Amino acid sequence: MTSSSRILAAEEIISFERFALDPLSADDTAPAVRGSQPADSVAGNAAAAAHGDVPGREQDYRDGFRAGQAEALAESQARDRALGATLQQRTEALLQALDAEFNAFQARHADRVVDLAIAIAGQIVRASLQADRALIVPVVHEALGHLHEGSGPATLLLDPLDAVMVGELLAPLLQQRRVTIVPDAAVQAGGCRLVSNEAEVDATLATRWQRLLAAMGRTPPPEEAGAP
Repeated sequence: MTSSSRILAAEEIISFERFALDPLSADDTAPAVRGSQPADSVAGNAAAAAHGDVPGREQDYRDGFRAGQAEALAESQARDRALGATLQQRTEALLQALDAEFNAFQARHADRVVDLAIAIAGQIVRASLQADRALIVPVVHEALGHLHEGSGPATLLLDPLDAVMVGELLAPLLQQRRVTIVPDAAVQAGGCRLVSNEAEVDATLATRWQRLLAAMGRTPPPEEAGAP
């Protein structure tokens, strides 16, 4: 049949023949493939080939996760141990510093405490001597104990008020030891001086006070040598 691209008018058409397409069969559209696998099986094989062994990959994932977890735990424990050691070192250093500071504080203030105690003791001694003149009696006994029996005459120097007290209480003993009482305002109350040809006993309050301070490792200032 001859074809033409020219457009014909209706009056020019003498006759025509209807054109119809032949029906398409199933064999023409989908030819059968003999020996082929089902589509689902093919797809499953392709997925398995693409992803590999799924159970094995899951096991590897679990093993890797556990290994990472154990490593992270070990690192955390190591950091905790390091932090604990550092904290212990800092605590020990702080305690040592506090101990050193406390010792330094004691060293700085120990002398002040001793000075205060000495000053209080001096006040107590002074008040006691003024309240009880009889305290001079044991001092005189101690001074006489330094003289030998039968030694030559001796002179006992006392505060004027103490001289009266000792003369009244120890007159027989002093006569026996040939000791003469001599009032001396230079001798502080509560002390005495015993002078003989053999020796001189200094039992004045200032001397005894200095001996007491020396036993404590203290040296009084010059202005306090006659304390208390």
